[in-house]
Amino acid sequence: MAAEDNQLNICNKALIAIGADEITSFNDGTVEAKVAAAKYDIARKDLLAMYFWTFNQTESYLARLAGDNLCVYKYLYALPDGYLRAVNVRENGRFVDYTFRDSNINTDASQPILTYMTDCSEERMPPYFVSLLIDRLARDFLIPITGKNDDYMLFDRIYQDNFARAKSADAQSKTPRKVDSSLLLRIR
Repeated sequence: MAAEDNQLNICNKALIAIGADEITSFNDGTVEAKVAAAKYDIARKDLLAMYFWTFNQTESYLARLAGDNLCVYKYLYALPDGYLRAVNVRENGRFVDYTFRDSNINTDASQPILTYMTDCSEERMPPYFVSLLIDRLARDFLIPITGKNDDYMLFDRIYQDNFARAKSADAQSKTPRKVDSSLLLRIR
């Protein structure tokens, strides 16, 4: 991410994209500032949780909660700070079943490791994600700020196209899965 891509600058890039005035703060009293303040964090967290991005994925041992667990599973665990969405739960290298109850995780694992999508600051966001966030905000700011309902589909299409590109860029930062060539040779 570029050093200048903080919350305010990201919102200003989205505002410029829809032909609106830039803001100097989220509290400057303008319609643009009110809409940006209301929508920024919701859009950012939604995008962070929407796809299994590599840059905001982390792992954590879970802290067991005391008390009776009235669920199907034996143990109840607290979700870690910054948790947005679960990827999986493992114990001893194996995936285990789990469910959620009252914003906690239930599982039979006695020492589970949760892989999850975490909230992250703008400094950790790669350029392709910042660009996607700008497009998402432009789409979300459009109607409340400009009233241009007719342009919504255009901005949504730009956002959807950029979402596909961002997923592709992110996927390239993972280790590719190895193809089992012995299976191909056996079939032949």
